[in-house]
Amino acid sequence: MKTPAKTCVICDSPLYGRADKTTCSDACRVRLHRQRQNEDIQEPNEEGNGLSTGHDAPLDLPWLRKQPITSTERDYLNRRDEPEDYEDAAEQKRSNEAALAKQLQGYYVKVVESFLQKEQQRLQSRQLRQMLRTSMDAYESYKLHPQLTQAGSIAQKCQKDLREIIIIIQETHQDAQDGWLSHTSQYELTKKWRRQLQERLLG
Repeated sequence: MKTPAKTCVICDSPLYGRADKTTCSDACRVRLHRQRQNEDIQEPNEEGNGLSTGHDAPLDLPWLRKQPITSTERDYLNRRDEPEDYEDAAEQKRSNEAALAKQLQGYYVKVVESFLQKEQQRLQSRQLRQMLRTSMDAYESYKLHPQLTQAGSIAQKCQKDLREIIIIIQETHQDAQDGWLSHTSQYELTKKWRRQLQERLLG
C-alpha cells in the first residue's frame, strides 16, 4: 500500500486523491474555513492600529474620540464647581458669625444688667474692681463682633456702651479709693442713656 505524502491540515489524517487536497473530510474542511475566517479577523490593518474587521474592532467615530480638555472647558468646569463650594463655605461662615455674635451679646447683656442694677448704690472699691474687670473683658472680646464693620450697626452702639461703662466705673472706683472713711462711691446715669441701655437689652 502506498503511503500518502500529505496529511490533513486539521487532524493530520492521511490524504488520498487530488494533489491539492488539504482536508480529509467535510468536517475538517468546515473547521479549516472557520479557522481562516478567525485569522482574517485577527489580522492587523495596514497601520497596525487595531483590527481591520470583526465586531471587536474599536469604533473610529470623531465624536467618540477622547480629545484633550481645552483651557476654556477647564475654566468652565472650575467655575461650575465653585458655586457649590462657595455656598457651603458662605453658609458655614454665616453660621459661625451668628454663633459668635450671640456669645458676645451675652457678654454685653451680663455687663449692662449688672451696671443698671447697681446704679445709685454705694459700692465698695473691690466691687468696682470686679465690675471693671468684667467690663473690660467684655469690651476686648466684643472687638471680634462680625458686625462691627457695618456703619451704624447695633454692634457698634453696644461696643460704645461698653466703653462708656468702663469709663464710669473707673471714675467711680477712683472716687471710692479717694474716700477717707468708707472707700465707697456711686454713679448715676442720664435718663436718656439709661433708656437706651434698657432698649438694647430688650433688642
